[in-house]
Amino acid sequence: MTASKHTAGPWVYNQWGRQILTRAKGSDQILIATVAINTRDDEGSYNAHLIAAAPQMYDALEQLADSLEESIKAEYPEPIHPAVQHKYDRDMSEVIEARNLLAKARGES
Repeated sequence: MTASKHTAGPWVYNQWGRQILTRAKGSDQILIATVAINTRDDEGSYNAHLIAAAPQMYDALEQLADSLEESIKAEYPEPIHPAVQHKYDRDMSEVIEARNLLAKARGES
């Protein structure tokens, strides 16, 4: 598990101020972003909800990737037999994709 560098969640969307904020109250609250809402079909509001959910989605994806990798490695003990290498590679590609997305979220790609 790689330490994240973003402001810890949970974050909330304050639709009246068009802001993404940490859930803390008062002086402990941190402004994460101000969101443009003047988009078609209320798209800006949906974007804001997506952004507010980002820390929890990051944590969930990281946990899923860890669990999936553990399951795959338990199913294919090393050394990987050549007859199942293609299936192992296909299964691990999902883990690699998740790890790449997590790296992107950390600003590492």
